[in-house]
Amino acid sequence: MMYGVGNAQRCGPKGNRKEYIDRERIPYFTNYLDLTPQEAEKFWPLYNQYTNKKEAIYSKIRKLKYRLKNENASLSEKEAYRLNEEYMQLLEKEYKIVRAYNEKFKKVLPISKVNKLYFAERDFRRYLLKRMRRGR
Repeated sequence: MMYGVGNAQRCGPKGNRKEYIDRERIPYFTNYLDLTPQEAEKFWPLYNQYTNKKEAIYSKIRKLKYRLKNENASLSEKEAYRLNEEYMQLLEKEYKIVRAYNEKFKKVLPISKVNKLYFAERDFRRYLLKRMRRGR
C-alpha cells in the first residue's frame, strides 16, 4: 500500500518489502490508534482489504505517471488526452475506495479512532522513511 517507501526492501530481511512493512505497521497502528483486542480483530482484516485495493490503484497510477513523465513530449494530442482521462479516473477510484472503507471503519471503530487512522498512515510513512535512513 505504501508509495513513497520504494527502498523499504533494503530494510527487511531477505528483501521482502511487504512483510517488513506489515510487521512494522501492525504494532505502530495498534499503538497509535490504541486498538483494543476486539477492535483489532475486526479492524485488521478490513484494513488489509483497504490497503490491497489502494495499492492496486497506486500501482496503476505510478505506471501512468512514469509513462507521462517519460513520454509526454512524444505523445499525440489524442493519446495525451486519453492518458490524462485515465489518470483522473484512477484518482476517482482511489477516492471511492477511501470513502467506502471510511464507512466500513466507522462500523468497527469509534469515530475518534477512524479520524486518527488517516494521521496514522501519514505518520507511519514518515516513521518508515526515518527507519530506512538510519538503516543505511
